[in-house]
Amino acid sequence: MQIVFHHSQQLARGIYAFWFMPEHPYRFIAGQYAQLRVPHMADSRGDTRWLTLFNAPSEPLLSFTVKIPPRHSSYKRALLALRPGDTATLSEAIGDFVAPKDRTIPIVFVVGGIGIAPVRSIVADLHQRRDKRPLTLLYFVGSRAELLQEPLFSDYGLIYKPIITKQEGRLTPQEVLQLVGDPAGKLLFISGPQPLAEPLWHDLQTQGVSRDQLVLDYFPGYS
Repeated sequence: MQIVFHHSQQLARGIYAFWFMPEHPYRFIAGQYAQLRVPHMADSRGDTRWLTLFNAPSEPLLSFTVKIPPRHSSYKRALLALRPGDTATLSEAIGDFVAPKDRTIPIVFVVGGIGIAPVRSIVADLHQRRDKRPLTLLYFVGSRAELLQEPLFSDYGLIYKPIITKQEGRLTPQEVLQLVGDPAGKLLFISGPQPLAEPLWHDLQTQGVSRDQLVLDYFPGYS
């Protein structure tokens, strides 16, 4: 589907949201991701990336949040160079990082950095639909300036535990479980950069958390 660039917004140092208008209503479930193609003279990694939708399904504009380091790919240069009216192409959304149908199941989001994108989509969707659920957010960032969407999380009323890793250091799975509390009956949604999220997913299983309780969405290290 063709989408039209609307505007971008710098959310924090090196973190940007890019907003697009779809040519017709785009159907997806909050928390899913899709392939975004931005035509340009691409480097060897091509002109397409898998990106998680940042917006709630009811919002009119589609959004993607991207971390852009000082040295970055042609793809991210192309994103930064977009001007209103420029077009891109979006695939159908896929992914299982979505809220369960059972509204009574407690959810604990264990999120690192840019992994907040699907959580923002899910919480915004639940908030707009007045779907109140038992949610906890453990949000790991390098500095306080990198914490995103705090007003939304406050308005929803979830249990919010920001952890500044430059102060606390890298947390072990044991420390994560201390923050989670008894995991029995809970779903743990783990989202973040692949070097953080995937090992944590494995390590929590070695600590006795059932694989059925873990939902993983890691972000590859696109530069």
